[in-house]
Amino acid sequence: MVHVDPRGLADIYLLGEGDLALGIGAEAAAGIVVDTDDVGKSGIFGSMGAGWGLNVGAGGGIGYAPRDIEGASWGADVNVGPVSFAPLFDAEGWNGGAVTFGPRISPVPFGAQQTLAAVTGTITVEGTAADLKSFWNDLKMIWNARNLPCE
Repeated sequence: MVHVDPRGLADIYLLGEGDLALGIGAEAAAGIVVDTDDVGKSGIFGSMGAGWGLNVGAGGGIGYAPRDIEGASWGADVNVGPVSFAPLFDAEGWNGGAVTFGPRISPVPFGAQQTLAAVTGTITVEGTAADLKSFWNDLKMIWNARNLPCE
């Protein structure tokens, strides 16, 4: 990872995505993200956004963000045949993007949409481990409570 991300701050992700923009539009993506500065914050992410354009299709690919992908963002999705290029921006400016490949359905040989607002969240390895530990402690508490004498 040092050669890919010398500062150790990037998110690298594999994703599946879908676009539906016929004037007003929507997009959704989900995948697996590796957080290079804190592997415990790696996990499964999901993203949904709204925008406008002329773009219908789905694809799978790879993405890179020099900062975390989680949070609010905006961007674009430009398709030329089966290839999609999607730059990503957040409150700090350019934050990477993704390249995907997949079928596009469009009345023209290319499609594009601008995403005006999107939100991305991640179910992390760290969070899942904490949830499982909490669940285990709750089970132990219930088991132990059953053996307490009633007053």
